[in-house]
Amino acid sequence: METLSSPIFLQIINALNIGVMVFDQQQQLKVWNHWLEKHAELPASLVCGKHFAQLFPDLRGSRVESAINGALRQGHPAFLSQSLNKSPFDLYSKSASNGSVNRIQQCINVVPISGDNGERYAMLQVSDVTAAVQREMALRRQTEELTQSSYQDNLTGVANRRRFNERLEEEFLRAQHLGSALSLLMLDVDFFHQYNEAFGRQRGDQCLAQIARKVERSLRKPGDLVARYGGEEFAVILPDTSAPNARKYAERLMVAIAELGLPHPQSAVSEQITLSIGIATMEEGKGSDLTSLIMAADLALYRAKQEGRARIGTHSGAI
Repeated sequence: METLSSPIFLQIINALNIGVMVFDQQQQLKVWNHWLEKHAELPASLVCGKHFAQLFPDLRGSRVESAINGALRQGHPAFLSQSLNKSPFDLYSKSASNGSVNRIQQCINVVPISGDNGERYAMLQVSDVTAAVQREMALRRQTEELTQSSYQDNLTGVANRRRFNERLEEEFLRAQHLGSALSLLMLDVDFFHQYNEAFGRQRGDQCLAQIARKVERSLRKPGDLVARYGGEEFAVILPDTSAPNARKYAERLMVAIAELGLPHPQSAVSEQITLSIGIATMEEGKGSDLTSLIMAADLALYRAKQEGRARIGTHSGAI
């Protein structure tokens, strides 16, 4: 194909700000433009005339080779996105800001073209989509951060009420479907109002944050969740946890909070911060609705507080 070597054709493709390579029906490279010379650091004189497999042995059997074959044999065009093909060619760019060298993120158009003698060629157009990929990644990170912040309590760093509601509904439906147990614990910091009055709101906030971290570290399974339910009250979701095991966990948690050793001289039950805990369990997925489970845990917490605080209350009976 004389057009491939014509001066005007070479001037055009060398002026393009994308990579252009052309293969003949024997998969021999016929054209390698200036953009590719720059970013591959390989002159056209060194690579033209060589077979695809010799130039790119790592791409044997790849989508790129399949697309070239499709263009040469059937005349089918193809588009290879960056997301599916992960920058197949060894092309690099140098950062203008710090001089670092980075692999170029690429998308590739494979276009069949016909020569004057009827021979078919495959032209590959390689575009630099690095900036677009970086913008997409930054946008994804921002979206993840926004999602995370919308589910996180600003003061304590644990899940907020919104996240709690969503997760409890998910676990409730899952437990019903699988016939498994689901335990819910409601935690209340004893005499917290008096603590705030004695030490101030800032110390009170620090106290809640310390308790939240301690509860979070006490969780054993990936599906367990602690959330700030409101004020000085927290909720813990324990999927696949029976009533006896939920109580054992609550007992360990009481010890862990005591180990914090947070002074509370205004407490009527201890010289340091304590918790009252209410437990409700849906056994074998036999629960009527979420509201009943929450009310049962709330009632168990109320009883624990009525009976003197710094203790565990357990709901008995069906949910």
